Amino acid sequence: MNEATIREDLVMLSRSLFEHGYSVGSASNISVAVADGILITPTNSCLGFLDPGRIAKLDANGNHLSGDKPSKEVFRHRAFYETRAHTGAVVHLHSTYATSISCLSDVDPDDCIAPITP
Repeated sequence: MNEATIREDLVMLSRSLFEHGYSVGSASNISVAVADGILITPTNSCLGFLDPGRIAKLDANGNHLSGDKPSKEVFRHRAFYETRAHTGAVVHLHSTYATSISCLSDVDPDDCIAPITP
């Protein structure tokens, strides 16, 4: 699959996640491995309104090659690509539903995923 098609697919699938309520505002980011680096949603972008030409491209060393400034979560995405050889994409969402559940007062802190923030 060529890069232009991957960009179009990334826009289409991101919009679907947004329309289904899995992402709100600019709180989510997605990246896709390509032959010569990664494509990643721009910082402060909304998954429902991406422009394929503005998606950031980074080389294998993390250098910004084109598009808008990459998501501030790029370090997290790169960690997956660097430590898991077969990673083809990383989807990092802040679902309204998951966020709401995490705020419940009766959540057992020993039986949940620890919050991770940069």
